[in-house]
Amino acid sequence: MCSNSSVCSSAKATEVMQEINYAEEVEALKEQVRSMVVDEETKPEDKMILIDTLERLGVAYHFEKEINEQIAQIFQLQEQKGDEDYDLYTTSLHFRLFRMHGYNVPCSVFNKFKEDDGTFKKSLTTDIKGLLSLYEAVQLRRRQENILNEAKDFATHHLTCAMPIADSCLQQRVERALRRNKHWSLSRLEARYYISIYENEESKNELLLKFAKLDYNLLQNLHKEEISELMRWWKGLGIGSKLPYLRDCVVECYLWTAAVNLESRNSFPRLCAAKGLMLIVVMNDTIDSYATLEEARKFVEILQQKKWDMEKIDQLPEIMQIAYKAIFSAFEELEQEISKQGRPYAVSYFREAVGRLAGSYLKTLTWYLGHETPTFLKCIGNGIYDSGSHGVVAAYFMGIESASEEVFKWLMSGPTIVEASGQYVRYTNDIATYKHEHKPGELPNTSIDCYIKEYRVSKDEAIAKLCELAEDAWMAMNGEWLSTNRVPREFLKPVMNYTRAAYLSYGEGSDGFTCPQTGLSKDIEALFIHPITIN
Repeated sequence: MCSNSSVCSSAKATEVMQEINYAEEVEALKEQVRSMVVDEETKPEDKMILIDTLERLGVAYHFEKEINEQIAQIFQLQEQKGDEDYDLYTTSLHFRLFRMHGYNVPCSVFNKFKEDDGTFKKSLTTDIKGLLSLYEAVQLRRRQENILNEAKDFATHHLTCAMPIADSCLQQRVERALRRNKHWSLSRLEARYYISIYENEESKNELLLKFAKLDYNLLQNLHKEEISELMRWWKGLGIGSKLPYLRDCVVECYLWTAAVNLESRNSFPRLCAAKGLMLIVVMNDTIDSYATLEEARKFVEILQQKKWDMEKIDQLPEIMQIAYKAIFSAFEELEQEISKQGRPYAVSYFREAVGRLAGSYLKTLTWYLGHETPTFLKCIGNGIYDSGSHGVVAAYFMGIESASEEVFKWLMSGPTIVEASGQYVRYTNDIATYKHEHKPGELPNTSIDCYIKEYRVSKDEAIAKLCELAEDAWMAMNGEWLSTNRVPREFLKPVMNYTRAAYLSYGEGSDGFTCPQTGLSKDIEALFIHPITIN
């Protein structure tokens, strides 16, 4: 606390003025960058490099309309003229950007880099820049694209071998790419690390670099304000001290839900999603860490009613009544806010998602207590809801005015992209939490235990299989990204971004959500705490 109010006021005023100056400078720089994006004199290859740079720096969201128009024009041009003259770097870059923007480019564009015997050309093994571009491109592969699976292995092997001879900046990029899958990670977080690499590149554009730094810090300030608001809301619920079994995870919840769209200047959807996830955590921890099986059944029965009320809570113990009342009052608050938008159905669908989620938690508890031994497929089938994908995305959609009732119906119908997201979260969560949740000598209660028993394999073999299935889930999502047309793509991206939050939390084999000190804390600091130094 500041003991001198005049000093505090002065410091705050200075901070506000600095932010105003930064915002004004960003607006001025934005117009200069916009003119670069739409410049008709720029060659298509150079335009794609510019777009790629803007996306890596985390500022492409400012020019979404212009970039989409440029990508469409270049795609049409390439359809007419082909890309026979493009090298590995350019072909891979175009393939990745086109697929990222929804264009179904065939994987056959890489056939030209193969020998007659079907192997990739040996001349490519020393093209580090091209191999890196190829490695990033194949992360957007779909199921059964065998040439891209081969390309992944080829690029991974030769990038690993080439690391010692790459120049400093390229070496850092290769090391980062091999350690953390760029396509699976959050673009905002990757921008933070890319900025530090880009500023040391000889070919850097100083205008773009300054624009990216200023924009990053401004958006980070907005995230800080949202976290503060969320903490005040959580404290206002007054349940943290009353329910000692609850995890203290406000910031972690914010990361998972803000990840759905970190770049928007609209705070409301992020806060809706964050509040929704925190209510889900209250429900999960109550069922998982406090309730008996019978108490959990009663709790879930109340949560699965079409209309929530207070009539049946006397059936619950006092602590669980506190949990339910907090969830109930928070939902009423959300309903009042969202009804102002004329979308009362939005909260109803989120409530339905929470009810389904509660049912999946109850089923997991039944298995965990040894009342039933599920098959591996049953375990994963339940995990599609247990993962929270439906619930958190429904909470985010609550805050988006353009999310019509049709969008919610699509979400609740169990589309492939949402189910694949749930599968990925379940696989990676089970791998990360296995050491903690496995009970030696008892009935199988995790998907890994179920796989071991059902297929008679070792723990390591089971974990390897789940890693393979997790990658397959991503390929399914990539396929849906290119083929789904029932809803606009703006409603597909939050699903994929939620999955990216799971990758950050569990992708390195530890439970970063429950124990952020195992690795997630560094990402939280980079995203929300430490600004980028601006000279």
